[in-house]
Amino acid sequence: MRKSMISIITLVLLAVILVACSDDAEESQNENDDGWSESPVFEVGEYEVIGKEERLAIDHIPFVAGENEQYVMYFWGEQEELMNGPVKIEAFHEDDEEKKKAIVDLAGTENEEKIWEATAPQIGKEQAHLPLVLSLPTEGVWRLDVYLGDEMFDHIYVKVQASEEA
Repeated sequence: MRKSMISIITLVLLAVILVACSDDAEESQNENDDGWSESPVFEVGEYEVIGKEERLAIDHIPFVAGENEQYVMYFWGEQEELMNGPVKIEAFHEDDEEKKKAIVDLAGTENEEKIWEATAPQIGKEQAHLPLVLSLPTEGVWRLDVYLGDEMFDHIYVKVQASEEA
């Protein structure tokens, strides 16, 4: 009798563990499947940003399709990694695999153009940061793949609103 009771308790515990692991795996899979949703919003000091805490973030200012806007991008990591070189951004729309330029150089001038790379971030005590003018051409969710030098640093997802002129 005692042996069968121990067996039953063991089976129940095993079932609970398997269900818990299954739920965790399912949640993880859902996060991967739903990767095209806006990254989380959090605060850095007094600023509201969007991205990944302690890794990569950008000012939480609405993106409007086709419009230039000034942002600050924040980087966290080892100093050696942060000094790897210029910042490069490759932008991908949720419905399109073609990479697009997002950085705007000489914004607001007749020489304005989209470029792949900006300067290296400025290294501070708690994080590195880089002011940028960015623009994305169409509404929807965009993934910004951010490189430091030739090395992929990380990515964030931003939601772009339709232009009111459209």
